[in-house]
Amino acid sequence: MAVEDGNEHLEHYLRELQRITQAAHITLEEVYSDSWIPNFVREPDHYIMALHLPGITPAALLPPLAGKALMRISLKAWQVQPVKIRPREGTIQAAESWLDASTELSQTLVVSADEDDGHAILSGSTPAHRPTERGYSTEHWVVGIQLEQLDGEGDYQASETYIYIDPRGGVGSGKRYTPSTFARRGDPGRWQRIEA
Repeated sequence: MAVEDGNEHLEHYLRELQRITQAAHITLEEVYSDSWIPNFVREPDHYIMALHLPGITPAALLPPLAGKALMRISLKAWQVQPVKIRPREGTIQAAESWLDASTELSQTLVVSADEDDGHAILSGSTPAHRPTERGYSTEHWVVGIQLEQLDGEGDYQASETYIYIDPRGGVGSGKRYTPSTFARRGDPGRWQRIEA
């Protein structure tokens, strides 16, 4: 990891956090139960979500015996039911709906190291999709990532980003969901600290 001790200026820490946060990406792997029905005609039972943090090692997230960890990571997560439109009229049948899933997702995540370059990966099962008050089930996820880096004065400087995930966009290690800008809706949620 490129985190170094020293008395760097605040701008340096904020630029470094921005660079690392923007490099974060998520991959999905489908998980199916055993069945006689072929996988290509049914929905996965759930997904394994892996949040990759290039530039950060798992060791950077661990606090020393005395003192603070060089970095801390917190997450927010939502399950999203996208807007539903009546095909014939083109009118909105159900508005987009966001359900907080921060606790459910953060409880399943395990910190590990990438086999190739050793960067930190947080992986775990996605929460099962659930119905919204409009009667439709959620289909997508949004994950908020907050990275805090210890500066030269012993304070944490934070940077955050959000990743929107629509599984129809692809799964597997070749499909990376990256940070993007979009309107966030619903309950703003609470950051859930992830312990390494």
